[in-house]
Amino acid sequence: MSDLHRAPGGPAPFEERLANLAGSAAAVARPESPAAVRRRAGQRTVRRRLGTGVLAAAVLGTIAVGGAWRSSLNDAVPPGVTPSPVSPSSTPAPTTPSPTVQSPTTGSPEAPSSSAGSVGARPPGASDSTPSQCTKAQLTVTLGSEDAASGHRSVAVVFRNSGGVTCRLTGYPGVDALGGDGKTLAHAERTRRGYMGGPAGTGRAPTVTLRPGESASALVEASGFRADGAACKPYVSLLVTPPDDVRSVRLGWDTDSCSDLEVHPVVTGTTGRSA
Repeated sequence: MSDLHRAPGGPAPFEERLANLAGSAAAVARPESPAAVRRRAGQRTVRRRLGTGVLAAAVLGTIAVGGAWRSSLNDAVPPGVTPSPVSPSSTPAPTTPSPTVQSPTTGSPEAPSSSAGSVGARPPGASDSTPSQCTKAQLTVTLGSEDAASGHRSVAVVFRNSGGVTCRLTGYPGVDALGGDGKTLAHAERTRRGYMGGPAGTGRAPTVTLRPGESASALVEASGFRADGAACKPYVSLLVTPPDDVRSVRLGWDTDSCSDLEVHPVVTGTTGRSA
């Protein structure tokens, strides 16, 4: 149908619309020119580079922020101190109550007994108290029997408990020999046994317990000559100190003894010889 037969303002005839569609399809199917292709490829390259730059900037920013945070954390911790890792709080192990033992007679609970003895426990059969050491204030000190043999001389020093309570003596008394002028000539050597006697056996010196009125004794002996034959000055008196005491008593001894002064341990009796 020709345009002469189309009414003004009416729709285009079918052939015209078909021709327009064919023209549009031809335009789409027509290949682009090389210049247009290069221009679109350049635009894609620019967009890709811009995206890569933005991504790199974001990564660098994240690294910078992390380094600043780590630096601030290191500044907050003193040098040489390693922060302790945080661990979940531990739950204490449940405690098991100690078992109790039922008394076979009463049935009441008792604490478990220990096999070790208590400190300071007194052994079975021990006395409630031990006598204290005798002191000079409780004792009367005198010279007892004398003896002599082969140039040796001896005398017993007797300790009598003149107090009102029981006491004990252990070991050796102190004995010094004095000259006529009161000066010390010799200190007695402490020996268990000598030429003139003393307690038999070996080991520790005995302990003697003295009830009121009882006596103990120690034997003192010396020689009336010197081994080298030289003259010696005789002893005139003895200065006696009870064992474990510091107070002394002076006792006259009329003898020709002048050397090798010895004293033996305290024993029971008054002769200084009985063990």
